[in-house]
Amino acid sequence: EGMLSVLDENRDGIYPRPAVFVEREFAAVFRRAERRGNTLSSYIRDAWDNDTLANSTKGNPVRIADHHVSICAHVTPSELKRLMSAADIANGFANRFLWIYTRRNDRKPDAHGFRPDRFPQKIQRLAASLDQIKQQHTTAGQPLQMPFSTAAAAAWRDHLYAELDIDSEDDTQLILMTNRQPQQVCRIALILALADGRSEIALEHLQAAQALITYVRDSIDYILSRPWWGDAENVHDPAGMAPRVMDALQAGPMYRRDIRNQVFSGHRTAKELNTLRDLMMQAGQIRIEQDGRAEIWHRAT
Repeated sequence: EGMLSVLDENRDGIYPRPAVFVEREFAAVFRRAERRGNTLSSYIRDAWDNDTLANSTKGNPVRIADHHVSICAHVTPSELKRLMSAADIANGFANRFLWIYTRRNDRKPDAHGFRPDRFPQKIQRLAASLDQIKQQHTTAGQPLQMPFSTAAAAAWRDHLYAELDIDSEDDTQLILMTNRQPQQVCRIALILALADGRSEIALEHLQAAQALITYVRDSIDYILSRPWWGDAENVHDPAGMAPRVMDALQAGPMYRRDIRNQVFSGHRTAKELNTLRDLMMQAGQIRIEQDGRAEIWHRAT
Protein backbone atom coordinates (compact mmCIF):
# COMPACT_ATOMS: atom_id res chain seq x y z
CA GLU A 1 0.00 0.00 0.00
CA GLY A 2 2.88 2.35 -0.78
CA MET A 3 4.98 1.33 2.22
CA LEU A 4 7.80 -0.09 0.11
CA SER A 5 7.83 2.83 -2.29
CA VAL A 6 8.25 5.26 0.61
CA LEU A 7 11.21 3.26 1.92
CA ASP A 8 12.68 2.94 -1.57
CA GLU A 9 12.59 6.70 -2.09
CA ASN A 10 14.30 7.33 1.24
CA ARG A 11 17.85 6.60 0.07
CA ASP A 12 20.24 9.57 0.30
CA GLY A 13 22.98 7.41 1.77
CA ILE A 14 21.14 6.98 5.05
CA TYR A 15 21.53 3.61 6.79
CA PRO A 16 19.16 2.28 7.79
CA ARG A 17 16.42 3.93 5.77
CA PRO A 18 13.93 5.18 8.37
CA ALA A 19 10.23 5.72 7.88
CA VAL A 20 7.58 6.69 10.42
CA PHE A 21 4.00 5.98 9.43
CA VAL A 22 1.18 7.65 11.37
CA GLU A 23 -2.17 5.94 10.80
CA ARG A 24 -4.97 7.82 12.53
CA GLU A 25 -7.56 5.30 11.32
CA PHE A 26 -5.97 1.91 11.95
CA ALA A 27 -9.30 0.31 11.15
CA ALA A 28 -8.61 1.13 7.50
CA VAL A 29 -5.41 -0.93 7.66
CA PHE A 30 -7.32 -3.96 8.91
CA ARG A 31 -9.86 -3.54 6.11
CA ARG A 32 -7.16 -3.28 3.44
CA ALA A 33 -5.29 -6.28 4.83
CA GLU A 34 -8.44 -8.39 4.50
CA ARG A 35 -8.55 -7.91 0.73
CA ARG A 36 -7.59 -10.93 -1.28
CA GLY A 37 -3.95 -10.82 -2.34
CA ASN A 38 -3.10 -7.86 -0.11
CA THR A 39 0.42 -8.13 1.32
CA LEU A 40 0.35 -5.25 3.81
CA SER A 41 0.12 -7.50 6.88
CA SER A 42 3.06 -9.55 5.63
CA TYR A 43 5.17 -6.46 4.98
CA ILE A 44 4.50 -5.11 8.47
CA ARG A 45 5.44 -8.42 10.08
CA ASP A 46 8.60 -8.71 7.99
CA ALA A 47 9.55 -5.12 8.84
CA TRP A 48 9.33 -5.87 12.56
CA ASP A 49 11.47 -9.00 12.07
CA ASN A 50 14.02 -6.95 10.10
CA ASP A 51 13.60 -9.29 7.13
CA THR A 52 14.28 -8.05 3.62
CA LEU A 53 11.19 -6.38 2.18
CA ALA A 54 10.50 -7.10 -1.46
CA ASN A 55 7.62 -7.07 -3.90
CA SER A 56 7.03 -9.29 -6.91
CA THR A 57 6.10 -6.55 -9.37
CA LYS A 58 7.86 -7.25 -12.63
CA GLY A 59 7.80 -3.69 -13.92
CA ASN A 60 9.07 -2.05 -10.73
CA PRO A 61 10.71 -4.56 -8.40
CA VAL A 62 11.72 -3.24 -4.99
CA ARG A 63 14.06 -4.97 -2.55
CA ILE A 64 14.89 -3.27 0.75
CA ALA A 65 17.18 -4.80 3.35
CA ASP A 66 18.25 -1.66 5.21
CA HIS A 67 14.99 -0.39 6.68
CA HIS A 68 13.80 0.90 10.04
CA VAL A 69 10.02 1.17 10.15
CA SER A 70 7.93 2.68 12.94
CA ILE A 71 4.13 2.76 12.99
CA CYS A 72 2.01 4.91 15.28
CA ALA A 73 -1.63 3.92 14.89
CA HIS A 74 -4.91 4.89 16.52
CA VAL A 75 -8.01 2.71 16.84
CA THR A 76 -11.02 2.53 19.14
CA PRO A 77 -11.51 -0.61 21.23
CA SER A 78 -14.79 -1.41 19.49
CA GLU A 79 -13.19 -1.18 16.03
CA LEU A 80 -10.30 -3.32 17.18
CA LYS A 81 -12.69 -6.02 18.36
CA ARG A 82 -14.72 -5.98 15.15
CA LEU A 83 -11.89 -5.79 12.62
CA MET A 84 -8.91 -7.66 14.08
CA SER A 85 -9.35 -11.22 12.86
CA ALA A 86 -8.30 -14.47 14.48
CA ALA A 87 -5.59 -14.70 11.82
CA ASP A 88 -4.20 -11.28 12.82
CA ILE A 89 -3.85 -12.57 16.37
CA ALA A 90 -2.54 -16.04 15.55
CA ASN A 91 -0.01 -15.07 12.88
CA GLY A 92 1.83 -12.57 15.07
CA PHE A 93 0.58 -9.36 13.49
CA ALA A 94 -1.04 -8.22 16.73
CA ASN A 95 1.85 -9.03 19.06
CA ARG A 96 4.26 -6.91 17.03
CA PHE A 97 2.45 -3.79 18.27
CA LEU A 98 2.46 -2.20 21.70
CA TRP A 99 -1.24 -1.74 22.52
CA ILE A 100 -1.72 1.16 24.93
CA TYR A 101 -5.19 1.98 26.24
CA THR A 102 -5.63 5.71 26.72
CA ARG A 103 -8.47 8.05 27.51
CA ARG A 104 -8.74 11.72 28.22
CA ASN A 105 -9.45 12.83 31.74
CA ASP A 106 -10.46 16.42 31.07
CA ARG A 107 -12.14 18.65 28.51
CA LYS A 108 -10.17 21.70 27.36
CA PRO A 109 -11.78 23.69 24.56
CA ASP A 110 -8.66 25.84 24.15
CA ALA A 111 -6.00 23.12 24.45
CA HIS A 112 -2.82 23.89 22.52
CA GLY A 113 -1.34 20.41 22.34
CA PHE A 114 2.28 19.59 23.05
CA ARG A 115 4.44 22.63 23.82
CA PRO A 116 8.18 22.00 23.38
CA ASP A 117 9.01 25.29 25.13
CA ARG A 118 7.87 23.73 28.41
CA PHE A 119 10.65 21.10 28.29
CA PRO A 120 13.73 22.88 26.85
CA GLN A 121 16.37 21.09 28.94
CA LYS A 122 14.97 17.60 28.37
CA ILE A 123 14.65 18.18 24.63
CA GLN A 124 18.18 19.58 24.40
CA ARG A 125 19.54 16.60 26.33
CA LEU A 126 17.68 14.16 24.06
CA ALA A 127 18.89 15.96 20.92
CA ALA A 128 22.48 15.82 22.19
CA SER A 129 22.18 12.08 22.83
CA LEU A 130 20.82 11.49 19.33
CA ASP A 131 23.63 13.54 17.79
CA GLN A 132 26.15 11.48 19.74
CA ILE A 133 24.57 8.25 18.50
CA LYS A 134 24.71 9.44 14.89
CA GLN A 135 28.36 10.37 15.27
CA GLN A 136 29.24 6.99 16.75
CA HIS A 137 27.39 5.23 13.97
CA THR A 138 29.04 7.32 11.24
CA THR A 139 32.46 6.59 12.71
CA ALA A 140 31.80 2.86 12.95
CA GLY A 141 30.32 2.64 9.47
CA GLN A 142 28.22 -0.34 10.48
CA PRO A 143 25.46 -1.22 12.95
CA LEU A 144 26.56 -0.85 16.55
CA GLN A 145 25.90 -3.43 19.24
CA MET A 146 24.53 -2.38 22.61
CA PRO A 147 25.42 -4.94 25.30
CA PHE A 148 23.72 -5.40 28.64
CA SER A 149 25.54 -4.07 31.67
CA THR A 150 26.69 -6.71 34.16
CA ALA A 151 23.71 -6.06 36.44
CA ALA A 152 21.24 -6.04 33.54
CA ALA A 153 22.63 -9.28 32.10
CA ALA A 154 22.37 -10.99 35.50
CA ALA A 155 18.78 -9.83 36.03
CA TRP A 156 17.84 -10.89 32.50
CA ARG A 157 19.22 -14.40 33.04
CA ASP A 158 18.01 -14.85 36.61
CA HIS A 159 14.37 -13.76 36.41
CA LEU A 160 13.37 -11.10 33.89
CA TYR A 161 13.37 -13.35 30.83
CA ALA A 162 11.44 -16.09 32.62
CA GLU A 163 8.84 -13.56 33.79
CA LEU A 164 8.35 -12.22 30.27
CA ASP A 165 8.55 -15.39 28.18
CA ILE A 166 5.03 -16.81 27.94
CA ASP A 167 4.93 -20.56 27.37
CA SER A 168 1.38 -21.83 27.53
CA GLU A 169 -0.67 -24.34 25.59
CA ASP A 170 -3.73 -22.21 26.32
CA ASP A 171 -3.57 -19.93 23.27
CA THR A 172 -5.95 -17.27 24.49
CA GLN A 173 -6.17 -13.91 22.77
CA LEU A 174 -4.28 -12.29 25.64
CA ILE A 175 -1.40 -14.76 25.40
CA LEU A 176 -1.18 -14.56 21.62
CA MET A 177 -1.15 -10.75 21.71
CA THR A 178 1.61 -10.59 24.33
CA ASN A 179 3.95 -13.49 23.57
CA ARG A 180 6.71 -11.29 22.14
CA GLN A 181 7.33 -9.58 25.44
CA PRO A 182 11.05 -10.46 25.75
CA GLN A 183 11.82 -9.03 22.31
CA GLN A 184 9.69 -5.95 22.92
CA VAL A 185 11.40 -5.27 26.26
CA CYS A 186 14.84 -5.51 24.67
CA ARG A 187 13.87 -3.05 21.94
CA ILE A 188 12.35 -0.57 24.38
CA ALA A 189 15.35 -0.84 26.71
CA LEU A 190 17.65 -0.20 23.75
CA ILE A 191 15.75 2.98 22.84
CA LEU A 192 15.89 4.18 26.45
CA ALA A 193 19.63 3.52 26.68
CA LEU A 194 20.28 5.39 23.44
CA ALA A 195 18.14 8.32 24.55
CA ASP A 196 20.16 8.32 27.78
CA GLY A 197 23.39 8.64 25.79
CA ARG A 198 24.66 5.34 27.20
CA SER A 199 26.87 2.77 25.49
CA GLU A 200 25.19 -0.19 27.20
CA ILE A 201 21.72 -1.20 28.37
CA ALA A 202 21.57 -0.77 32.13
CA LEU A 203 19.28 -2.51 34.59
CA GLU A 204 17.20 0.66 34.97
CA HIS A 205 16.46 0.59 31.23
CA LEU A 206 15.31 -3.02 31.41
CA GLN A 207 13.12 -2.28 34.42
CA ALA A 208 11.54 0.74 32.76
CA ALA A 209 10.89 -1.30 29.62
CA GLN A 210 9.34 -4.07 31.70
CA ALA A 211 7.05 -1.53 33.37
CA LEU A 212 5.84 -0.32 29.99
CA ILE A 213 5.26 -3.87 28.77
CA THR A 214 3.30 -4.60 31.95
CA TYR A 215 1.06 -1.63 31.15
CA VAL A 216 0.66 -2.91 27.59
CA ARG A 217 -0.38 -6.32 28.87
CA ASP A 218 -2.79 -4.75 31.36
CA SER A 219 -4.22 -2.61 28.55
CA ILE A 220 -4.88 -5.65 26.36
CA ASP A 221 -6.35 -7.59 29.27
CA TYR A 222 -8.60 -4.65 30.16
CA ILE A 223 -9.84 -4.20 26.59
CA LEU A 224 -10.45 -7.90 25.98
CA SER A 225 -12.27 -8.38 29.28
CA ARG A 226 -14.67 -5.45 28.86
CA PRO A 227 -17.99 -6.44 27.30
CA TRP A 228 -18.38 -2.90 26.05
CA TRP A 229 -14.80 -2.21 25.13
CA GLY A 230 -14.99 1.14 26.81
CA ASP A 231 -15.36 3.19 29.94
CA ALA A 232 -18.64 3.17 31.86
CA GLU A 233 -17.65 6.40 33.61
CA ASN A 234 -17.36 8.28 30.30
CA VAL A 235 -20.83 9.52 29.37
CA HIS A 236 -19.83 9.65 25.69
CA ASP A 237 -18.69 6.02 25.66
CA PRO A 238 -21.09 3.19 24.73
CA ALA A 239 -20.53 1.69 28.17
CA GLY A 240 -22.01 4.82 29.72
CA MET A 241 -24.65 5.43 27.04
CA ALA A 242 -26.22 1.97 26.80
CA PRO A 243 -27.89 1.83 30.25
CA ARG A 244 -29.67 5.12 29.55
CA VAL A 245 -30.99 3.75 26.26
CA MET A 246 -32.15 0.53 27.89
CA ASP A 247 -34.00 2.48 30.56
CA ALA A 248 -35.69 4.67 27.93
CA LEU A 249 -36.75 1.68 25.85
CA GLN A 250 -38.60 0.13 28.79
CA ALA A 251 -41.50 2.44 27.91
CA GLY A 252 -41.52 1.12 24.34
CA PRO A 253 -39.69 1.42 20.99
CA MET A 254 -38.18 4.77 20.04
CA TYR A 255 -37.05 6.41 16.83
CA ARG A 256 -33.33 7.01 16.66
CA ARG A 257 -33.87 10.78 16.44
CA ASP A 258 -35.93 10.65 19.65
CA ILE A 259 -33.18 8.72 21.42
CA ARG A 260 -30.70 11.39 20.42
CA ASN A 261 -32.96 14.28 21.38
CA GLN A 262 -34.78 12.92 24.42
CA VAL A 263 -32.25 10.57 26.00
CA PHE A 264 -29.11 12.57 25.20
CA SER A 265 -30.58 16.07 24.74
CA GLY A 266 -29.17 16.16 21.22
CA HIS A 267 -25.59 15.95 22.51
CA ARG A 268 -24.45 12.85 20.61
CA THR A 269 -22.91 12.61 17.16
CA ALA A 270 -24.07 10.27 14.41
CA LYS A 271 -20.82 8.32 14.77
CA GLU A 272 -21.38 7.83 18.50
CA LEU A 273 -24.93 6.61 17.91
CA ASN A 274 -23.79 4.27 15.14
CA THR A 275 -21.20 2.70 17.43
CA LEU A 276 -23.72 2.46 20.26
CA ARG A 277 -26.31 0.83 18.00
CA ASP A 278 -23.85 -1.73 16.61
CA LEU A 279 -22.51 -2.74 20.01
CA MET A 280 -25.97 -3.02 21.58
CA MET A 281 -27.10 -5.20 18.69
CA GLN A 282 -24.03 -7.41 19.07
CA ALA A 283 -24.79 -7.76 22.77
CA GLY A 284 -28.36 -8.78 21.96
CA GLN A 285 -29.85 -5.87 23.86
CA ILE A 286 -31.70 -4.16 21.02
CA ARG A 287 -33.07 -4.90 17.59
CA ILE A 288 -33.54 -2.38 14.81
CA GLU A 289 -36.61 -1.90 12.63
CA GLN A 290 -36.62 0.36 9.57
CA ASP A 291 -39.47 2.79 8.97
CA GLY A 292 -38.55 4.07 5.57
CA ARG A 293 -35.14 5.66 6.15
CA ALA A 294 -35.68 6.04 9.90
CA GLU A 295 -34.49 3.59 12.54
CA ILE A 296 -36.72 2.36 15.31
CA TRP A 297 -34.89 0.91 18.29
CA HIS A 298 -36.60 -1.95 20.18
CA ARG A 299 -35.52 -3.42 23.50
CA ALA A 300 -34.66 -7.06 22.82
CA THR A 301 -34.41 -8.27 26.40
